[in-house]
Amino acid sequence: MHRATHESDDGPDATDDDPTITAISRLVGRRQLLAGAGAAAVLASCGGSNSGDSGTNQAASADDSSASDDGDDSAGGDGDGGGGDDEALSVDNGELLVAGEPASLIAYFSQQGGFVEAGREQRLTLGVLDGENAFLNEIPEELTFRVVRDTGASDAEEQPIFEVVTEPIPTTARSGGLPRPYYSLRFTPPMPGVYQVGAAFNDRQLAAAFQVSDASEVPFPQIGEQISGITTPTVNNNADVDPICTRVPPCPFHEMSLDEAIGGDRPLVLMVSTPRFCQTGVCGPVLDLLMDDIESRGDAAPIVIHTEVFDSIEEDRATTQMVNSLSLTYEPALFVLEADGTIVDRLDNIFDTGEIAEAIDKIA
Repeated sequence: MHRATHESDDGPDATDDDPTITAISRLVGRRQLLAGAGAAAVLASCGGSNSGDSGTNQAASADDSSASDDGDDSAGGDGDGGGGDDEALSVDNGELLVAGEPASLIAYFSQQGGFVEAGREQRLTLGVLDGENAFLNEIPEELTFRVVRDTGASDAEEQPIFEVVTEPIPTTARSGGLPRPYYSLRFTPPMPGVYQVGAAFNDRQLAAAFQVSDASEVPFPQIGEQISGITTPTVNNNADVDPICTRVPPCPFHEMSLDEAIGGDRPLVLMVSTPRFCQTGVCGPVLDLLMDDIESRGDAAPIVIHTEVFDSIEEDRATTQMVNSLSLTYEPALFVLEADGTIVDRLDNIFDTGEIAEAIDKIA
């Protein structure tokens, strides 16, 4: 697909003439700002049911009203959290939105609050939907994003006034090892509130709204904080988790427990994922991608620990001690740690070979 362009070089003081900012402010009125956010929050974990398995991952979903991702490429439809107020997600500029053409952004994270934290660098992951609300597997090679914050004030036409909080962020699509491409961008939200991320493409404006929360409302650990060493399942001690790895065959990352590894002389990588229940285009392959990366590093590889999301494969399964300790509301999650357990980087929900390598390089 040809590369999208964004010609504005203005900084954060850009005026309403900036194509992205003008479009975003026109795109979503304050009353409908988050009306479609639940619909737009794609299933950022295994969620939903899997063919041949009656279980569902309810404890580790990024949003209770997420779109289905278990074989249906549509983000809409009754019963799967899709649909909603499409006008809150995309604008047609007087043109018909059609299948196969980029029409709106979809967030691979919970937009309703409790995920994006103010005052710290945050990673946003985004996909693209077409005019029929279906996921696009061919997306623009590059988009230039801008993030704005709703100030709570309105102009003379009672339209919300936005504060630009980032410089333009040129972002290349990622898809290494994944069946579905995505964009990953990082920024530091200055304060809690309602934000929008947007990009211009072919005279169309793509945008998504999301809530930024105070640190007290985001339960899981952030970069710079420490993870406590707890017992994780190993081949010698399953820690009441059976099976200890739902990958077939099991992965090689169950030789050492986290409490044994933290405090040693080697950095660590902690992967929280459940291959059996997460076989979607978003999160299914990530454990295999990690295995490939670690194998390529040879003797220079860090210690790697994989822990499952659930303690069993039965219908009455519960989340594992590791998931509860981290207060995770989603999966998969990859934590890159110093030897003392300090988080150097964290990847959530969707990440490809490139992002895995870049994150682990920070402790190499």
